[in-house]
Amino acid sequence: MWTHCRNIKTARCGPIFTLHATTTLLYDVRDKTGVLMHEHRANTGRESADSGAAAGSIPPGSSRFTETKPLDLTRQWQLMEQAERLARVGGWELDLVTGALFWTGETYRIHETSPAEYTPSLESAIAFYTPASQEIIAHALERARTEGVGWDFELELTTAKGRRIDVRASGVVEARDGRPVRAFGAFQDITERKRLERQVVASEKMESLGRLAGGIAHDFNNWVTAILNYAELGLASSALGTSEHQSLQRIREAAEHASALTRQLLSLARPKPATTAVVDLNELLQTMLPLLSGMVDKSITLRTNLAPRPLLARVNASQFRQVLLNLVINARDAMPRGGTLTIQTFERPQDAVLMPPTDQAIPADHYVGFSVSDTGEGMDEHTLDRLFEPFFTTKPGGKGTGLGLATCYSIVNASNGLLEVQSRVGKGATFTVVLPAVPTTAENVQAAPV
Repeated sequence: MWTHCRNIKTARCGPIFTLHATTTLLYDVRDKTGVLMHEHRANTGRESADSGAAAGSIPPGSSRFTETKPLDLTRQWQLMEQAERLARVGGWELDLVTGALFWTGETYRIHETSPAEYTPSLESAIAFYTPASQEIIAHALERARTEGVGWDFELELTTAKGRRIDVRASGVVEARDGRPVRAFGAFQDITERKRLERQVVASEKMESLGRLAGGIAHDFNNWVTAILNYAELGLASSALGTSEHQSLQRIREAAEHASALTRQLLSLARPKPATTAVVDLNELLQTMLPLLSGMVDKSITLRTNLAPRPLLARVNASQFRQVLLNLVINARDAMPRGGTLTIQTFERPQDAVLMPPTDQAIPADHYVGFSVSDTGEGMDEHTLDRLFEPFFTTKPGGKGTGLGLATCYSIVNASNGLLEVQSRVGKGATFTVVLPAVPTTAENVQAAPV
C-alpha cells in the first residue's frame, strides 16, 4: 500500500507523519497498481490552545482517523465485466520475459471456453488463429520483444467449439530500463460487424452488376423481339409438317426462352414495386409442401420445423413462393448422394437481428423468417463471396442460368428483408430469409392470404 496526500492545510508538506503544525489532511490509500482502496480524513499535529484543553485532544505527533470511505471494488469489477460483455471486448496481459499469459472473462467467452476448461499459454493461444493469422501474430510478437512495438490487427480464429469468428486484437508494449517486459491490450469479437460490411459490399456489387446486366438485357431484348417477329411471319407463310415449319418453331421457342431471360435480368436491374399483403409464412410453407415433396429425390429426407404461432410478414406471396422453391431446388441439387433437407420457420427479437444499413431498411420490433438447410457438399469462401452475383453458378454447364439466387436476393431486399447464407466445405449450407414482422392481431391473421 502507499498513500497520496492531498488538501493539506499547512505551509510545509513532507511525509504525512512528520508534519510540524496543526493539520487536517485528506489522503488516499491505493494498492500497488494505483487503484483507490480507501479515502481517509485525519487530524494530526498540535491542537490550538482552546482545543488542547478539551477532553480527547490529540497528542502532538499522533493522528486520529475521523472518516473512512471504502470503495465498493466488487461492484466496480462487476460493472467492468458487464461492460466487457456488452461491448464484446476482452482484455489480456502477456509477460514478455516469462511468457505468462492472462485473460479476462470476456476473452475466455470469445474463445468459447472457461478458466475451468483451459489455462491460456502463448503457444496454445496462438493455435486458435487460422494459419494466415498465426503468421501475423508471430511477427507482431517478435517486434514487441525486440523493438517494443505494439499492434492492431483484424484476424480470424477458430473457437474451442470449432466456430470461425473475426476478432480485433490490439496491444501495447511496456518497457522497463529500455527493455520490453510486458504487453497488454484488448480483444474484440467483430464477427457481426464484418458480416454487415460484407453484406453492404455485396449489395453495392449487386446494384452495379444489375445496372450493367440491365443495360445489356435491354439492347438484347430488342434483337430478340425482332427474331420472334420474323419467326412468326415465317411460320404463317410455311406449310405445317414441313422441315422449314419445324425449324421456325424451334427458333421461336429459343427466342421466347431468351426473352424470358432478358425480362428476369431487367427485373433485377429495375425492380418494379410488387403488390404486397400480410402473409403467414407457416401457411405459405404448408401449402407448398406437396409440391416440394414431389421435387425431392427418395434419397433425401425432407423435414419441416414450423414455429408454434402465425408468423406474419408483408410480402408478395407469389414472389416468396419462388424464393422458397429456388432455395429448395438448390438444396436438393447440393445432395446428389442423398441427405437431409430441413425447412424451418422462426421469429427473432430485434436485438438478435443486425440488418445492413440501407436507405430502405425499416426497423421492426421483431422479425420472422424461414431457413432452408442441407447436408450437402457445402461451399468455400470464394463461392460464398460471389453466390448472389448474376450469372454465377456452381452447377454444371447447361443446368443453371446463375440468376436464381440473384433473383431471390432482389426479392428479399425489395421487401426490406435479409437473405444470408452460412456454409462450410463438407458441412452443408443454410440459407436464411429474415423479414420485418407484422403484429399478430386477429385482423391481420384473418387477412393473411397464401
